Order: sequence, then structure tokens, then C-alpha cells
Amino acid sequence: MTDRERYRELIEKARKYYEGDVPELKNIFTGSELFDFEWCPGLDKEINMWTYWQGGKRENSNMSAEILLVGQDWGSCNDKDCFYKSYVGEVAPKTEAYVQSIFSNKNNKTDSNLIELFKVLGEKYHADIPNPRLFFTNLCLGYRSIPQISGGDVSAQMRHDSIYLKELISILKPRVVICIGASTYISAITGLLDKDGLEQYKDQLKQLGSSFNSALDDGKNHIHISSGGLDYEIFTVAHSGFMGANNRKRYSEKYKNLPDSLAVMKEDWKLIKKYLQN
Repeated sequence: MTDRERYRELIEKARKYYEGDVPELKNIFTGSELFDFEWCPGLDKEINMWTYWQGGKRENSNMSAEILLVGQDWGSCNDKDCFYKSYVGEVAPKTEAYVQSIFSNKNNKTDSNLIELFKVLGEKYHADIPNPRLFFTNLCLGYRSIPQISGGDVSAQMRHDSIYLKELISILKPRVVICIGASTYISAITGLLDKDGLEQYKDQLKQLGSSFNSALDDGKNHIHISSGGLDYEIFTVAHSGFMGANNRKRYSEKYKNLPDSLAVMKEDWKLIKKYLQN
């Protein structure tokens, strides 16, 4: 089976789960509203809508990426402003259109900051062009059934979907996995490590959960995983959106004298650059 065939099989496995009648996907509270997690209709050629930004190498049915970026969740397929639904059913990437939408929407700090942060890693890792070295997805592969793009506790669903991330990593064979936010990282690690591995890193995960910014300041935001013939470093970084970026600047002791939140986050990403250069 080719890597591409394994990838299509993974998509189908995830799709069947989300289209199944399972109770944990239903009646999730966000404020006074309820939503279900569902599969994005027509999404059958890619694992996630974010993959249309960066989708990895596809030559001769081979799939690979040096860096796998993992966010928390996409949000909703029912968001009226989600123009990207027009590409569902096609093959990634659609980078130019995605990047154009980022720069035309001045409120999209998450993605515009990510473009700047990937520049820290070096020219060959830029995210504002189609880049076969990169692959983007979210850990939670479900989409809210209401137009609201955030809200509700998704941690349990991220832990469940870490089984799909593990398979995706075995297909792409990245050198580095970058998880956005402590919750995404801890949920991913829960599915990627066995019982002994989780015990080994228990204290580090505890610090990340309770003192995330201190862990980032100390560079204690990554571990090495060797499993199934694969070796990769998995990092967590601050969320690049408005709130995550502001909190990173506000609560950092090490970088409190830097001029803005983006400058602080760039220091965090320099640690990833150092690893890639080894």
C-alpha cells in the first residue's frame, strides 16, 4: 500500500467515525447552546480543511513533510464566511488562495502570525507559498454543527483523535511536530506515547498544564519520540491568535522586555530552528 493509499484509508476511517451514531459527539455545551461534532460534508481527499493551506509532498503518490503543524480544531463548516469550503473534495494545497484570504482578513491573527513565525525557521520553511516540507492539520477532526467557530470542551475529542494523528505521523514521517497550545500538545502526547512514556514525561506535562509560559521560557516544551521506526521531536508553542499571543507576552518573565508578543513567540520558535539545524 502506498503512503497516499494509507492516507486515503485514514481519511475514510476518521470520516466513518464522525458520521457514526456515537454519543460522545452529540450535545456538547458552549455557553447556552448545544452542538454536535460532525464530519465536513464532501471532505474525502484531505484529513482537514487546514490541509488546504499546506498539504505535504504528493509526487508519485508519496507523502512526506519535515514539519507537521497541529492545531486544536478548525471550528465550523457552517460558518458563512468560510470561503474555503469551495475547495472541499479537491486535493491540497490551495496555498495561494488561502494566504490571500489571510491578508484580506485583518482579524486573522492566528494565521498571519504563523506566516511570520515560520519565517523564523528559515527560508525553506516559509508558509506563504506552497511548501512540500509542511503539512497542516488540527488534532480534533470534527466540525461544530453550528456556525460558531469556537467554544465547548474539545479536550476529550482531541485525545480520541490522537489515534488519527499517530497514523498520520507514520505516513508523513516528519522530523518535527509542532502543537499549538498546551491542551493540544498534552492531548496529542496522550495518544502518541505508551504507558511508560507517559510516566517518563509526567512531570513535564504537569508543568505545561499548570505553568505553560514558564515551561516555554525554560525551553521545556518538547520531547523526543522514538516509536515504530520513527524519530521526531514534538514541540508545543503558544497559540498565535490574539489572546494566545497576548498571554505569551504578558506572562513571560524571560522575554518581558521584548517589544511585542510576536517578538516573544519568535524566541520560542528559535528553539525549533535550532533543532532543525542539527
